[in-house]
Amino acid sequence: MNDKLLAALGEIKDDYVLEATPAGRRTIPWRRWAALAACLCLIAAGVWGFTRRQTRNTTVDEPGPVLPAASEDGVTLPRRELHLAAPKENEAFSMIPFFIYDGRSYIGSFDRAAETADLVGERLGTVTGLINEWTPRDGYVDLAGSATGDFYSVQGFDPAFLLCQRLSNGQLLLFYNDNGRSFTRGSDLYETLLHLSERYASVEYESHNSWQSSAGLLHRLGPEHAGAVERFVAALDGAPFCLIDGYEENWHQTIYEHQRYHLYFCYDNGMRIHLRLMEGGYVTFDGIPDICVKLSDGSFDELAALLDSGAGTPAEPGKPGPLTYPELAAEPTLGGYLPAYIPEGAAFIQGSVQYQIDRETGAVGAANTLHAEFDLDESGRTYYAVTVYSTAGAGQSGYGGPVYDADALTLADVERCLHTTTPDGRPRDPDRYMLAIAVRTGDVIVELGAVGMDAEIGYAILNSVK
Repeated sequence: MNDKLLAALGEIKDDYVLEATPAGRRTIPWRRWAALAACLCLIAAGVWGFTRRQTRNTTVDEPGPVLPAASEDGVTLPRRELHLAAPKENEAFSMIPFFIYDGRSYIGSFDRAAETADLVGERLGTVTGLINEWTPRDGYVDLAGSATGDFYSVQGFDPAFLLCQRLSNGQLLLFYNDNGRSFTRGSDLYETLLHLSERYASVEYESHNSWQSSAGLLHRLGPEHAGAVERFVAALDGAPFCLIDGYEENWHQTIYEHQRYHLYFCYDNGMRIHLRLMEGGYVTFDGIPDICVKLSDGSFDELAALLDSGAGTPAEPGKPGPLTYPELAAEPTLGGYLPAYIPEGAAFIQGSVQYQIDRETGAVGAANTLHAEFDLDESGRTYYAVTVYSTAGAGQSGYGGPVYDADALTLADVERCLHTTTPDGRPRDPDRYMLAIAVRTGDVIVELGAVGMDAEIGYAILNSVK
């Protein structure tokens, strides 16, 4: 299972995840689409959407969830009366990192902040980590939760909205409380609570492909782009909020299919505000994914055009850029395991190699993860990624789907791993089919994740692994 998702679901502590992940190794791409639950067929993107809504259930026996509500006055997010039911067959495990403090429930974010002296505030208490999906309702009391350890205020932010926990790698896990809040316009969130206009020092971005694959291909916008950013923020502040479900029917189940860019407003104290730019001019904040705004004044398109053009400079100038496919194939440790077959019409987009790094000395060792991304056609809607990694020296994979012996793989195996329906059983269009599968050859795993690929093509790719 995805190491980030494991942490998000509260099954293990972040410190354990970090210690189990060798330094220098990024998250294995496409694990966010790893299969979950008993049938290993629930896409992680869907789990993220469902878990936010499942936590708004009041009791196991009551008829339905208490959902966010929209009106002329904006969007209201009801108080979370946390009582997590044990998952039914084929349902996502419903635990996410949270704790209760001062009568409020704080929900963990996937994003992290760099710990600085200007960011971590007063220690407010210690959470027990004693809640799981079988905890009776009377166990949901102050300082209980699925998270564990000390928690702190975040300097410059209302503790009724944002708290944090320290991680062993120098980062902070952020916890947001949206209980009972109403949001009318973007400024209610981005200025009143996040102080965006007055606090950000720089703006970085990456494509959704980069984020999806954990490639970290970040670019930083420069002073010449300040006007476009300011117009975007002004439009963001003035736009009315709507429910994320209003974007498209059951949009939350296909959230990862609509993202174009990930935009990061970086504060000088280490805080980073993560916005997702979606098709159609929609923008969400990662800390409260239930709601969004739509920008229709041209500022979204202006900024998106800048990002499309590759504006800015690499955010990490010393970091090697994307590799060409011949460079990937020539990598001496793992390059020979890349599939020989590339579908007709597919275009190589980018690739990267990650190396084992000694924690004590910082010495760079052999490659332990290799990643290649392709578009299947010119539409940009269908694409696939191949990840090759060594289980010797890279540790246990976080991939949650099935792994087959490369020499024994059959077309039927691939067909079983092709997701042609949504999590609630409705058929997907063929260009939205999702595939998540891996094969093993010796101590090397080759993973394939795809959108819009049929089983025959997937089989041909994996059958060409040497």
